[in-house]
Amino acid sequence: MTITEPQARALAELLHQLRPEWVTTSILTLLWEHRNEHPFPELSTAAVTVANDSTKRTPGIIFMDGPHWHPQSPKATTGQQFLTAAEKSRLQGAQLMGYYSAKDGTDPSNPSDPMFQHLITPGDLDPAATLEAFRQGRARGLWEIQQQQGQRAIAAADPDTLEEAQP
Repeated sequence: MTITEPQARALAELLHQLRPEWVTTSILTLLWEHRNEHPFPELSTAAVTVANDSTKRTPGIIFMDGPHWHPQSPKATTGQQFLTAAEKSRLQGAQLMGYYSAKDGTDPSNPSDPMFQHLITPGDLDPAATLEAFRQGRARGLWEIQQQQGQRAIAAADPDTLEEAQP
C-alpha cells in the first residue's frame, strides 16, 4: 500500500498543475505523511477528483472521507471517458461507416441490411456508443452532400435568380 517517493512527487506536481494555489512542497509533505493509507491508483483518483473541485480549498481534504473516495464512474468524476486504442479505432470505424453510407446512399444501421452485422459486432462492449458514432459520421456525410448540392444550385443559377437558389 505504500506509495513511493517518485509517485508522491509526480502526484504532487500534477495536483499543483491542476491547482496552482496548492504549493507542491506542502502537497508532497501531506502525501508522504499518508503514504501507507491508500494504494497509489485510489489515492491518485481521489486527489485529482478533489483538485478538480473548485469548492475544495485545501489538499488536506483528499484524506478526509467523502465521495472522492467512491467515484461513481469516470464520467461522473471527470466529465470524460478514456478510451483504449481498440475502442477508439472501433468508434472511428463506425463514424467512417456512417459517413460513407451517407455518400453511397446505403443505410447499414438497418438491422435487415447485411452491412449491419459489421457495425455492431458480438464483442462490442458499448453498442450505443457505436451507433452514436455511426450517426455522427452519417450526419457529417449528409451535411456535406447538402453543401455540395447547394453549391451546384448556386453555380447553375442565373445571377438574377441567385437569391432564389439559396435556402
